[in-house]
Amino acid sequence: LLLCAGFYQALGMAGLRDAGEAGTATAGMLGGDTGKYAITLLIACALTACTNAAILGGARVAYAMALQGALFRRLGALEGEHRVPLRALWLQATLSCLLIVSGTFEQLMTMVSLAMVVTGTLTVSSVFVLRRRQPERARPYRATGYPVLPGLYVVASLVTIGIMVSRAVAGEKDAWVPILGLVILAATYLLHRYLRGRQ
Repeated sequence: LLLCAGFYQALGMAGLRDAGEAGTATAGMLGGDTGKYAITLLIACALTACTNAAILGGARVAYAMALQGALFRRLGALEGEHRVPLRALWLQATLSCLLIVSGTFEQLMTMVSLAMVVTGTLTVSSVFVLRRRQPERARPYRATGYPVLPGLYVVASLVTIGIMVSRAVAGEKDAWVPILGLVILAATYLLHRYLRGRQ
């Protein structure tokens, strides 16, 4: 919130609308070209580190799922001196390449937006379910503000989901793209259930 307030103070609403990337625009306004290039470099480094973590983490998730029978068993192998889940990395690389050639970056972000909101909502909702089903379970991590803050999150997410779905139903331009992401998420879930059932 403080960062958004700073962007608003520096650029104003009109400036934010036309900025493209608010952090770089604000740095350019406050520090000239030097500030702009320095922030751009920092953002690039942060994105590289984030991408690296996502690649390594994603492959390890696929590897763990394969060990449990939730994915193809061949993905549950470690190879080489450093014990790398090479097959899972190759699968992830192949899927990433298919996504890259399927559309623009903006379309990809739009496509995953609704699926991310749905999975986030399910994750937070699980706090309520687990507390009711397993009240005696040890909880080393606290859910701050429970039940109000998690409840507000779920309500806000449901409103967001409702708005996105209603836009698609109304036929707004490109409003179907997030629904496609949700269909892919559902298909992945059904494949997961099928593989678990075979196990």
